[in-house]
Amino acid sequence: MKRILETLGRSLMVFVRHFRRSPGLSLLSVLAMALGLACWLLTWIYINDEQGYDGYHRDLDRLYRVGVTFRNEAGTKSFALVAVPVGPALKETFPEVQYMARVLVNNENRRLVRYGERAFFEEQVVRAEPDLLHILSVAFVRGDPQTALQRPNTVAVTRATAERYFGDLDPLGKTLLIDGKELEVTGVLADAPANTHLKYRFIVSLKDYPFPYTDQWRMTTIYTYIKLA
Repeated sequence: MKRILETLGRSLMVFVRHFRRSPGLSLLSVLAMALGLACWLLTWIYINDEQGYDGYHRDLDRLYRVGVTFRNEAGTKSFALVAVPVGPALKETFPEVQYMARVLVNNENRRLVRYGERAFFEEQVVRAEPDLLHILSVAFVRGDPQTALQRPNTVAVTRATAERYFGDLDPLGKTLLIDGKELEVTGVLADAPANTHLKYRFIVSLKDYPFPYTDQWRMTTIYTYIKLA
């Protein structure tokens, strides 16, 4: 430690002498070094964020979002959305598929959410089949992930969302109105990380949902996730 302090002291003395001789050049050198360090730090933050994208999920090597690719004379197009019957067909055909969940995401239209006198137009209202909680690592603060979305007309909300609507009240068992539909709050989730592709404030259960287009294999309308055994 003593040697380090002595080295720093000598370096500071050298800098002071150079600064007295050429203050403009010395200041330019300091600014260039500061700019270089700032660029390095921003690059490191960006790379670290990209490498950690969706990295918080457990069993990443077993998780897949199903996509579809169309090829014709005009070329090739790939989509993250697939047809409604794709997920059930995969689950039924391949025993390796342990869990499957279809997810509806519509961030183009905001949803009116109401509890008592509190009402807000909300984005990030995701609708999902219950097994999504077995596929993605959605952390629960309150409630049971095994049962939270296993009934129709239920919803899990993030902690920040629960505080926004319920304040200090226990949100479990409370009823939210989302676009006029009554949904029972059955879970409180940790807020989703910023570096994830599926952003949510509400996850509404699609249990027993009457999906349309169940016989349409070329109509890509829904996200489908699977987890292999």
